[in-house]
Amino acid sequence: MALLQDNARIANIELAEKVGLSPSPCLRRVRELEESGVVRRYVALLDPARIGLPVSVFVNVRLERQIEPVLKDFRGCDP
Repeated sequence: MALLQDNARIANIELAEKVGLSPSPCLRRVRELEESGVVRRYVALLDPARIGLPVSVFVNVRLERQIEPVLKDFRGCDP
């Protein structure tokens, strides 16, 4: 699983070699992980700087009271 997390595009033959299985059982196990929901999806991690988003910003907001009128006001909705 660590190998799949590190490189989801690893070839089944290479994955099988690295985990000490033959290709057929390795592929079957990966498919079982997908079908059971252990592997939920495959994603692409983008380099923020290369797509023009070189800054990450973390914001922490505290509200004095978490009642509906205050929350609507914070969201910019009419109270």
